[in-house]
Amino acid sequence: MNFNELTGRTNTHLVSIEGNQMLHIDTVSDFLQLKSRMHEKGIDIKIASGFRSYQRQRTIWNEKAEGKRTLRDAQGNPLNYNELNCDEVFQAILNWSSIPGTSRHHWGTDLDVYDYTYYQTGRRLRLANDEYSGTGPNAKLSAQLYHNEDLYFRPYLDGKSYQVELWHISNTKVSEKILKQYTIDIFKKSIESDPLLKLKEKVLAQLEPLYNKYIALNGAN
Repeated sequence: MNFNELTGRTNTHLVSIEGNQMLHIDTVSDFLQLKSRMHEKGIDIKIASGFRSYQRQRTIWNEKAEGKRTLRDAQGNPLNYNELNCDEVFQAILNWSSIPGTSRHHWGTDLDVYDYTYYQTGRRLRLANDEYSGTGPNAKLSAQLYHNEDLYFRPYLDGKSYQVELWHISNTKVSEKILKQYTIDIFKKSIESDPLLKLKEKVLAQLEPLYNKYIALNGAN
């Protein structure tokens, strides 16, 4: 993949599926296979979010940096933006949101998924871990994902970088190949080339530890 594909600045590596969702062209057959396997278990797996562009990720990031979107602590509780210093705002964003240009959603290999069975009557999907555990509506889906890691694994299960996201899956074969291409130089170029990115200097000042924790760490086990 080239720089623009790696950082979400183009969609030339993608194809449309399920209406307006976009996936990496090399992952479509795997997703359809996963969908078939889930159907056999009585699960109607749907995509809540597939590809996310650089511009979309930057909007999310900048609005959180400016206090226009809710910031949350590591447990998901809302924080008061006005009570936080700049470092605390920076960390609060990183609890749940990727730095623009680094999101695995840029690649089209990563998806936020849910079981449509429960939501087809209009119930609201929150993408919260309690929906995917215990007696939650997506608990059955979550349990089955453990048995399909030949197709998709979950990069955010251990909480060592971003917080645990039981709904986020990543194509095992394709994302691993892409991750090897995403060097720290790509990361640096992406940040340096955007004059509109909020907290840009804080990212550049911590480039290597941020790369190691939030990018390089999140491969398949």
